[in-house]
Amino acid sequence: MEKDSILKWKEFYLQKDNNLRSWPDETLVRILKGPYLSEYNLEFRDKKVLDVGFGNGESFIFLKSLGFQIYGTEVDESVCHKVQNDFEKLNIHVELTKGLNQRLPFPDNYFDYLISWNVLHYENNETDILKGLAEYNRVLKPNGRMFLSTTGPNHKILKNSTKIENHIYLIGRDDDIRKGQIFYYFDSESEIRRVFSESFHNILVGRTQSNLFSEDELDWFLITATKNAIEVKTFILEFFAVKTNINTEDLACTTNYFEMNYIDSLGIFELISTLENEFQCEFNENDFQDNSFSTINGLTKIIENKILKLQE
Repeated sequence: MEKDSILKWKEFYLQKDNNLRSWPDETLVRILKGPYLSEYNLEFRDKKVLDVGFGNGESFIFLKSLGFQIYGTEVDESVCHKVQNDFEKLNIHVELTKGLNQRLPFPDNYFDYLISWNVLHYENNETDILKGLAEYNRVLKPNGRMFLSTTGPNHKILKNSTKIENHIYLIGRDDDIRKGQIFYYFDSESEIRRVFSESFHNILVGRTQSNLFSEDELDWFLITATKNAIEVKTFILEFFAVKTNINTEDLACTTNYFEMNYIDSLGIFELISTLENEFQCEFNENDFQDNSFSTINGLTKIIENKILKLQE
């Protein structure tokens, strides 16, 4: 996002008459509360959610009612302080900090869910869209889920706009704070799937359109998808390849890796810590006493079983 755009949004959110809004986007409510994703058995209570570009925090009261631990980012630290203070007065704890699509100040594999509601299209070219999605992927836990809304091709924002090239528009509405900014808009489900598939899988695409009397048409694409989890065995092989300078295809997967001198007693602690962080699992004494723990194939199976239990 360009500096002038950041300044405009900072001024907008810090206006004295721009009070706390307690109503969330209706479509987000319907997605999270309705039956549309019931087959996925989504659990929200005590899960960490990141709201990228939270605005005035209009989704926070709703997200709190679902039991989420709420985190959020906005384009300026002063906006974060203002909104945090607003919610402290309501005894609602939220963790807010400055962050952008491509720079989210959180560790890898940290969130169970991520919400990006009409935020991603502020990246004004496909390269930066891909970088933003990669950053969303980074902070989500393996198999973590993203909910995203982005403007469709019939949205009123494109009225009087200039098409620079495919998907890229210079906003031209005189009555809009975004006039003069360059946005990236998808025009089809197939394009969404092509771009999003680099960082996510299990991609579902929806769309909502409406015309509210005096307003021109509103048009949004809706996307939910899960993080592309790194294949367990590939990750383990790459770890040992770095430690041993042996090509991954030459590593013995069924032989005890201690006996093969792939790793020593100190290295095993690094391996365990790395695997627990990457796959959000914990090893116990039973795992260490299991003979299969000492082979690459066996260790892979142990972790895969832990991931399956986390998903139940």
